[in-house]
Amino acid sequence: MLRVNTPELLLFNPSLVEGLFDKMWERYFREELNSDPWWERYRGDFFLDSSQITLDVFSRCVEEVVQAANLRRPMDFNYITFDFSWYMDNYNYECDLGIDDQEKIENKMFDFFHFAINQLVSQEFLDAASARLTPTWESLTELVGQRGIVGFWYEPCQGQLHMDSGRDHVWAVQEGDYDAELYAEWQGAVAGTLFYHATIGDGNEFYLFNGSLIQDGQTLDHIPIGEMVTLCRLTEQAQTTIDL
Repeated sequence: MLRVNTPELLLFNPSLVEGLFDKMWERYFREELNSDPWWERYRGDFFLDSSQITLDVFSRCVEEVVQAANLRRPMDFNYITFDFSWYMDNYNYECDLGIDDQEKIENKMFDFFHFAINQLVSQEFLDAASARLTPTWESLTELVGQRGIVGFWYEPCQGQLHMDSGRDHVWAVQEGDYDAELYAEWQGAVAGTLFYHATIGDGNEFYLFNGSLIQDGQTLDHIPIGEMVTLCRLTEQAQTTIDL
C-alpha cells in the first residue's frame, strides 16, 4: 500500500471548514437570526455541531474522485448521493440552559444544518470543489499501472478524521496487497450468487473488473452480467497499514 498525498487533498483541513462556516454563519446570522446578539454567544456550538456535515460533503467529493480514477472515467459530482439522515436522526443539543432555551437552540441548530447543506451541495459549490480536485483525479489516473498499482482505496469516514487534522490522503493498492478470493462469472452480489456467499462484507474487499478496482459497498450496477470478475481481499498487513 502506498500513501498518496496531493496538494489539493491537504487543502481540505480545519481552516477551510472554519472559513466556510464563517461565510455561512455571517449570512445566516443576518438573514435568519436578524443579527440578534443573543445568538452570537452560541456561535461556537453551531460551528462544532455543523462541522461534521461539512466534512462529510468533502469526503464524499474525494470518494467520487477516487471512484472515477478507479473506473477510468471523468469525475462527475452528480454521481454523489448525499445523505445526512444518519446525523440528523441522532442529533440533539445539550447545554446547561433551561429546557425552553435548549429546545430553542436545538430547533435553530437543525435549521442551520439545512441551511448549510443547501449551500454545500449547491451546484456552485460542487463546481468549485470539482475544479479544485481535478488535479488530484489527473494524478491518480496517471498512477494506475505504475509500481504495480491496480487502483485506489478511500473510506469517507476515515477521510473525515484525516481532514479534521489536515492530513487527508488516498491509498494506492498494489499487487501483493490483496488475495484473490474468487474469479467467476458475474451474476451480481445478491442472495444466492457465488459472490454473495464468498463476500464477508467487513469493508476489506473489492472487485477487479476489466482493470478497474471497485470497493465493496460501492455501486456495482455498471458491471455487466456474465463478465468475469475477481473478488479480492486486502491482506492483514494492508488492512493494518490503512488503519494506522
